[in-house]
Amino acid sequence: MKALMMAALAISSFYVSATAYYSSDYKFVKTTSLSLPASELAQLKIDAGAGSLKLIGEETDKISVTAEIYQLSDGGDYCLDLTEQDNKALLKANVCHHRENDTLVHLSITVPQNLVTHIKDGSGSMNVSHASIQSIDDGSGSIIIKDNLISLEIDDNSGGIEVLSVQGELDIDDDSGKILVEDIKGNVRIEDGSGKVVVENVTGKVSVDDGSGSISVRNAQSFELIDDGSGKVNLRNIRDQQN
Repeated sequence: MKALMMAALAISSFYVSATAYYSSDYKFVKTTSLSLPASELAQLKIDAGAGSLKLIGEETDKISVTAEIYQLSDGGDYCLDLTEQDNKALLKANVCHHRENDTLVHLSITVPQNLVTHIKDGSGSMNVSHASIQSIDDGSGSIIIKDNLISLEIDDNSGGIEVLSVQGELDIDDDSGKILVEDIKGNVRIEDGSGKVVVENVTGKVSVDDGSGSISVRNAQSFELIDDGSGKVNLRNIRDQQN
């Protein structure tokens, strides 16, 4: 049986250039809160536009969202919806317009630690900890992940990536930006366009396909350099190479 639970907010519109997104001209408009019971949920999908995203996994039985709305002028168009259907939750924030709008939605989210979560993010910084993030599709902005409880895939266009502790495999496909990876309980695969790559403390194999930038790998079971355009490669304590 389909269940539909909604908390929704929508307002009406005008457009500006994307270059204005993080201008000091943005003014705080309001704070909005949404929540959804999560005890029967199998999955959460987050689809977020411009604005920062902070997510924390906790011992809780609900999804809680606090959104701070900033606009260049009052009355700009944006949406904020948290819905549930067929045991799957969907959070949409600032993604309902078809062109660039004049709104930033900064999200603070708490979820059950074991709720499998997929994130699609347009622009803005992302900070996630103590959660079960399975995939991240990011346009631009820095990404920080700490203490992820399951295997993780990251597809990133631009911005630095920092991943500290994953209980499983880690797969990163990154166009540009520095990558720092530490404490992975599984294999690590990185495909990187440009930027420094640093990987430390991996129980499995590290594979790197790199366009440009230095590569440093320390404390891993094995290492494979699939391709290296330019930059130094520094390896330390690769266990299979010590036998």
